[in-house]
Parts: sequence; C-alpha cells; structure tokens
Amino acid sequence: MAHFRGTLRGCRGEVSRLGGEQSGIHTTANGWDIGVSVTGWYDKEKKTDVFVVSLTGGSNGGFSSIEIGRYTQADLERKLKRKGKGA
Repeated sequence: MAHFRGTLRGCRGEVSRLGGEQSGIHTTANGWDIGVSVTGWYDKEKKTDVFVVSLTGGSNGGFSSIEIGRYTQADLERKLKRKGKGA
C-alpha cells in the first residue's frame, strides 16, 4: 500500500498516482497566469507527513513560486479541535 495518493480529474477523466515515503508526491494545477503546487513527503525525524502549498506563475511561468502554507498532522488536529470535531 502506498503512503501517498494523488488524484487529478480533467476533460479526459480521472487518474491517480501513488508515492511512497522515499518518493513523496508532487502536484500542480495551473491557469495561464496563476497556479498552485503541493508537495508532500514523510519527515522521518519528526515521524509525520509534511505538505507545502505554493502559489506559482501558472503555465506561462510569470514567477517561480511563493510558499503560502506548510502543514503537518499536528496542524490538522489543532484545526479540528478548534472546530470542536476532536482529533
């Protein structure tokens, strides 16, 4: 069983890709002038998954990327607790 799974759906249907603790996973979604990228990996030292979300310059490459968030399981648990949903 894979550690990571990514999916994509467009006009030609849906596909998925798998990633492991060694490979991690990376995806992008682009418009012409703006896009996002998400990179995920397993941090062996901290024993947690890490996901980085970045804004990009889209398909025309107006700029490389700006990190807008870095998240772990602990971040999810904190957010769920604040919403009263438990962890």
